[in-house]
Amino acid sequence: MKISPIIKTSIWGVSYDYSAKGSIVIKKICAEENLSLQVHPRYPYLDGAQDVKHEFWWVKHAAPYAKILGGFNQDTNRAAVTEAIEYGTLDKLLNSYDVSGGEWFYTRPGTVHSLQSGCTVWEIQNDVDITYRLYDYNRKSRQLHVSEGMESLNFNSTSCSIVPRTVIAEQEYRVKAVDDCPLFSIKEITINGKLSLDRVSAGSWLIVASGQLRFNDELLLENDVCFVESECRGLISGQGVVLLVS
Repeated sequence: MKISPIIKTSIWGVSYDYSAKGSIVIKKICAEENLSLQVHPRYPYLDGAQDVKHEFWWVKHAAPYAKILGGFNQDTNRAAVTEAIEYGTLDKLLNSYDVSGGEWFYTRPGTVHSLQSGCTVWEIQNDVDITYRLYDYNRKSRQLHVSEGMESLNFNSTSCSIVPRTVIAEQEYRVKAVDDCPLFSIKEITINGKLSLDRVSAGSWLIVASGQLRFNDELLLENDVCFVESECRGLISGQGVVLLVS
């Protein structure tokens, strides 16, 4: 079943929210300005959260100047981070990635991160909606949560760039697995023909990252998102890239 997004505009750009069903949240984020430097809780008990937040980005499009910031570029401490926030230099403590379409990034709980202007990504996460903003580029319209964020931060050096593992490579399709998340699985499937799946579990999502495909009898165009309500066999056909999340 195709899902229509809830479109939200913000001071930094536009997001398309497909989170109406299930425990997995799907968004397409178009960053026209830098997003805040933020962190998600590292411990479930903060603010009553039942779980921690695992967040993945698949880069759909990146302007030539686009970057993603994520993870400290060296081990640091509370005092150094506090000073960097005060002087507006927190980004200097972070890894800065030049990004291209098709790349993957994983923000582990407790990792400070930011999408920068010029990035369009598909965001895949579990349904935990707690974000602590540490620095917002001197924008005054939104609240910061520095003390809460400090309690959540992992101060160790951390990388956010990941490379999926190729599990199947055939003439008509290639399947890559993103192995990093303990809560759900992600497969990046490149199709040029047909792929038969013996089992697609209930609650799975299909994101058409590029191209035009069919999932069983349903036509899916680029940027369509499909939610699988009940377990089924699956036939994906056409040409493009689909992200299968379950």
